[in-house]
Amino acid sequence: MRFFFFGTLMDEEVLALVVSYLPPPHDRRPAILSGYRRVKARGVSYPVIVEAERSSVEGLLVSGLDRAAAERLAAYEGAAYEAAEVTVSAAGRPHRALVFVPRPGGGLVPLDEDWHYEEWRRRHGATFVARLRRWKTAERASD
Repeated sequence: MRFFFFGTLMDEEVLALVVSYLPPPHDRRPAILSGYRRVKARGVSYPVIVEAERSSVEGLLVSGLDRAAAERLAAYEGAAYEAAEVTVSAAGRPHRALVFVPRPGGGLVPLDEDWHYEEWRRRHGATFVARLRRWKTAERASD
């Protein structure tokens, strides 16, 4: 399965924690999703994407994920998101991929303020990863 990640899952440590391994470099490449904008959401440090005709979102196209990884991704994203199929551009070619978008009525409120990955890493990355590690530990303990 192919996924396009535009927020916290672009971080190698976050991705590895969520899917339980880091996909090899040849399965991870920069990509662009046209027709969307990446924005902050009220009350959280991670972004959402919203449709925006003349905008695009830089992100990461990850290939070769299996069903178990897809299930872990869905659990990580939670009920506030749903997977949608989109076309992204990577290395000048179109690729179909799944992306997590806010579910209507899911509680995420997009703000009219762009979200920047490097700013998130600097301000929230370490705390976010620590919280994710605790979540993964609790998840393993309940298995």
